[in-house]
Amino acid sequence: MRRYLIILLILILLFIVQTAILPFLTIYNISPDILLIFITAYSILNGQWEGMICGIVAGALMDVFYSPVYGIYSIVYTTIGFLVGRFSKNIFKENSFAALLFTIMGSVYKGILIVIFKAVLSYKTDIWMSFLALSLPEALLNGIIIFLTYDYLIRLNDHTLLKKNKTIF
Repeated sequence: MRRYLIILLILILLFIVQTAILPFLTIYNISPDILLIFITAYSILNGQWEGMICGIVAGALMDVFYSPVYGIYSIVYTTIGFLVGRFSKNIFKENSFAALLFTIMGSVYKGILIVIFKAVLSYKTDIWMSFLALSLPEALLNGIIIFLTYDYLIRLNDHTLLKKNKTIF
């Protein structure tokens, strides 16, 4: 129980940083999606079901505060958490390159889904330009960040507070 409370607090902290601080640090309208980075790393290290739950919580936070239609980010982050956890079963968990690939694929997947949702909801946007100018550079930025921080995330996951079978006492 303590483990899940810590994960919830980490997600809330990452949400606050992503929505309150990172918009001021954008480069050409591109900022990293640290929630997606954390969900990807957590899914690789802990599997599909825990990754999916992590994605649901992060998506709900984003939907409540920033989505014009509730559920868009929940769908995106939940499927990323589930799929990354599912496809990472047979990889070496400490491999930073695998985390890089999964993060880039998850970011591209997120960009494609957001563009599809915008098209379905009749938003006036240039679909290809939006994808090429924002989603692909964001995917590369997310990949660089996870490549640099993945070892730290592994240590955080292995910390005694996050061990699966530990109790509060």
